Amino acid sequence: MKLTNDTNRKRVVLLTRDGLYSRLFVREFLASAELDVVGIVYSTSYLSRGATPIVDIFRFLAKVGLFYAMYQAYIAWFLPWCKGLSRGVNCPILKSNNINSELTVAWLRELKPDFLLSCHFNQKMFQSVIDVPNFAALNFHPSYLPAWRGVDPVLFALQEKCSVLGCSIHRVTAEIDEGDVLLREKLGNEHVAGLIKTNEVLFTLGGRMAAEVLNDFDSFDGRRLSQAALEAVVGREARYDGWYNVGQLGLVGLWKAL
Repeated sequence: MKLTNDTNRKRVVLLTRDGLYSRLFVREFLASAELDVVGIVYSTSYLSRGATPIVDIFRFLAKVGLFYAMYQAYIAWFLPWCKGLSRGVNCPILKSNNINSELTVAWLRELKPDFLLSCHFNQKMFQSVIDVPNFAALNFHPSYLPAWRGVDPVLFALQEKCSVLGCSIHRVTAEIDEGDVLLREKLGNEHVAGLIKTNEVLFTLGGRMAAEVLNDFDSFDGRRLSQAALEAVVGREARYDGWYNVGQLGLVGLWKAL
């Protein structure tokens, strides 16, 4: 995987929020993809896109509670250091709390990407961002779409003892997690061992899946399926789950999921 500019190779910009899961994804993607990573956007937003950091942090704490916020800090800061996982990229980097701002969109356009690839990215993209790449804006989602759309699908799937866990690569659309699916993989139950371990397995698999799709994009895109067509196959009504809050699972429910 090259990180430098090569006119004969497709160009990709990664969009993510730094932490354990995203670093596992990027590591696998870099090892397998035959493209050039020409830039990466790290989200600095917590809950409210474009808000000042201190206001955003307090809104996030008020929404999810201290215990869940501590879990987020644990996977974002402590575990990557503990496991010795570096960011693994050497390319232009932009930290942004608003992916749709004029400044960020201009930065993306300057890089002339063929693809935008997001994973563990916590900001909704407007059409002005989706239209930037020459080919497509794609997202990795750690669920077997169309089931378990939302910001922390594994948590809710484990809480409801879902029998089908998996991950998907789909096109980004104006509606979050609703774009056509290019590739899905199921996760065997033997891998499921709590929230963190399950996410580690899924994001590692996701990096390889994303590389597979982008290495042969025309083929996968030609076979993509709408989520409406897939809903009957999954056998579960598609819905979007927002941020966890204590009222949904309670502290005991979150502790058991971990």
